[in-house]
Amino acid sequence: MLFAPNFFGYEKDITSKLVEMGAAVDFFDERPSNKSIFKAALRLNAKSMAIAVNNYYRKIMEQLNGKNFDYVFVVNAEAITTEIVDALRSRFRNARFVLYMWDSVRNKKNTISLISHFDSVYSFDRFDAESMNGVCFKPLFYTDDYKPCYAPIKYDLVFAGTAHADRFMIVEKFKAFAKSNNISFHTFLYLHSPLMYYYQKFSDKSFRTAASINDFSFKKMSKTGLIEIMCAGKAVLDIQHPNQTGLTMRTFEVMALQKKLITTNQDIVNYDFYRPENVYVIDRNAPYIETGFFDKAFAHLEPQLLYQYSIESWLKTLLD
Repeated sequence: MLFAPNFFGYEKDITSKLVEMGAAVDFFDERPSNKSIFKAALRLNAKSMAIAVNNYYRKIMEQLNGKNFDYVFVVNAEAITTEIVDALRSRFRNARFVLYMWDSVRNKKNTISLISHFDSVYSFDRFDAESMNGVCFKPLFYTDDYKPCYAPIKYDLVFAGTAHADRFMIVEKFKAFAKSNNISFHTFLYLHSPLMYYYQKFSDKSFRTAASINDFSFKKMSKTGLIEIMCAGKAVLDIQHPNQTGLTMRTFEVMALQKKLITTNQDIVNYDFYRPENVYVIDRNAPYIETGFFDKAFAHLEPQLLYQYSIESWLKTLLD
């Protein structure tokens, strides 16, 4: 049984790969609702959503009456509580309970209370794993859709992502740097809704003075479209959330595409796939890059090293 958030289709990728590897999978969204107002309320005050969350999981358990599972696999717990996990454990006594977090505990503090209720707990954040007992470190992955691409290059640099936290301001700073250094830079900034745009305009002073509604798309880009954009650039810009130190999914997708990466994540230099020819680390407060980086030859990675960051390898590690 798999519980995972509805997150740009990655939950479908995980389910499909498990099925391909021979598993029978019952998938459920980890959250009762994906409406922006529900997700915001859940993050601001989880207790206020307790009735809705408990009713949602109660109905799931009723639906699964009579079934047995080898694993109960929870990805990025946000709605699920210790009481719900204990109820699931009581129902599925022979299952191994595995938790994986692709967010840092600074953003998901309720994770700490869940750790002792699972048999295995993994985090994409190396610092979280090192600082918490019972948590193993396992970076994220790329899916099978990401393979070396040989499409014609249209841009020096591309960026595609959700405009959360300080991403918009960093992209704006990079636009100014690119313009003054004759670097072609293509961007796609996504926001969940116009309501989110106006909320940002109201709550974020820097956003208020710089952002136009025309800077954003309120429609998610398809995976095919995303891959096409990344393939069209010599390098891809990656901006992790300021409260995260774990590497983003985009990091591994770019690696699998065999594209260069420009990233704000300082910790990337400690990973075994880091090559200075392929990866350039920037300061998120003062983005700068040596233009010669774009012309350096790409250092190809060994197939076995690449495989370690595939979705198949990720699942084999987590599910033993």
